Amino acid sequence: MTPRRAKFFIAGLVVVSAFLYLAVSGFRSENFVYFLTVDEAATKAASFDGKGVRVQGKVVAQSLVRNPQAMQLAFRLQGEKETLAVSYRGARGRGPATTLSRSRAF
Repeated sequence: MTPRRAKFFIAGLVVVSAFLYLAVSGFRSENFVYFLTVDEAATKAASFDGKGVRVQGKVVAQSLVRNPQAMQLAFRLQGEKETLAVSYRGARGRGPATTLSRSRAF
């Protein structure tokens, strides 16, 4: 093996090792979760203040409140043990998926 080929081999090995490290550390991270359950979100609620979080749960009956002027939607999600108040502000028609009363919401 020539010195030039050895340099390319070592450089390639370093690049592949870096990609493998990033992939493995990404899979180990808690950020890999697509959404949290209501019970998980309720236990970590303090760390989510003011941040967008995806939460899965069942919409509590009669808890859905819409404010079209402020483009705001508020409701409560029911988990197995906990209930979570949800507030969404955004573009009209772009609210959380399935926000009908007593349905599953993501």
